[in-house]
Amino acid sequence: MRVLVTGGAGFIGKQVCVALCDAGHSPLVIDNRKSPDIDRLGFPFFHGDLGDRHFLRQVFDQEKVDGVIHLAALVNVGDSVKEPALYYWNNVGTTLNLLDVMNEHGVNRLIFSSTSALYGGGEKERYAETDPPNPISPYGKGKWMCEQAIEECCRLSGLHATVFRFFNVAGGDPVNGLAPDLDRAHHLIAECLRVALTGEGKLQVFGDDYDTHDGTGLRDYVDVRDIARAHVVGLEFLEKSEVRYELFNLGTGREHSVYDVIGVVEKVTGKKLPIEVVARREGDAVRAVSDARKAERVMGWTAQYPDLRDIVKGAWFAIS
Repeated sequence: MRVLVTGGAGFIGKQVCVALCDAGHSPLVIDNRKSPDIDRLGFPFFHGDLGDRHFLRQVFDQEKVDGVIHLAALVNVGDSVKEPALYYWNNVGTTLNLLDVMNEHGVNRLIFSSTSALYGGGEKERYAETDPPNPISPYGKGKWMCEQAIEECCRLSGLHATVFRFFNVAGGDPVNGLAPDLDRAHHLIAECLRVALTGEGKLQVFGDDYDTHDGTGLRDYVDVRDIARAHVVGLEFLEKSEVRYELFNLGTGREHSVYDVIGVVEKVTGKKLPIEVVARREGDAVRAVSDARKAERVMGWTAQYPDLRDIVKGAWFAIS
């Protein structure tokens, strides 16, 4: 299949493109920023913005597209609280643009990257796809709007879609030299590695008074290589299944606190990380841990790198 990957120059997008290529597919990349990795890997690249309908139509007119993997988004929960309108336009408005242009060109297969932030503040130990959305940030609310729009398009316009709710994606790919961009990444493991690598600044811990075993928030970390492989499995599922719309959590089901992550990073890197405890961030959940059994039961996907130490090692060896 010729697969258009929006946000394909990003951390997850590059890994998805490699996985597609390894599986015999042909990825095409759309992104509003360039990446040396995309040039090095040789994937066709279209530089532009999904908000530009003329640009989108040109790409679809020029290329035969069999399916779309839509990864492009702003993803920082804290920033979404500060700039909600920007997040709603960039994540919701551009998705509607993409859906409309896909419909115009008869492209009816979509994999959409959503988020565990839809589940809310962390009242449950594990979240399954049947749990009702209760997002507490503009980022999560915007992704929920996108899911509803996609489901409606599946019902009314012939679209076939698989939605993946990612938990905390981390790691790296030393084999292909794909590492998180430490200057742009905002997730905890990347921040830890940046401090370990540069020796500059302190690692901020946003709140240590949560009702957890050590007072810090709990997260489910899933390796970027597993996320990439899920997209290949998802394409095959779309091809074989008659289901018009399906939703899957992607995670390991293992919970790790902020201090757990810091301890593992210190062991892997051999560096002691200076920390600073600051106030909680608005929009942060206490707990976000997956029940991802549906993905295994229905698609046959399960994480091959479930151990946090392996996830951290993948990122550290890729950047160092």
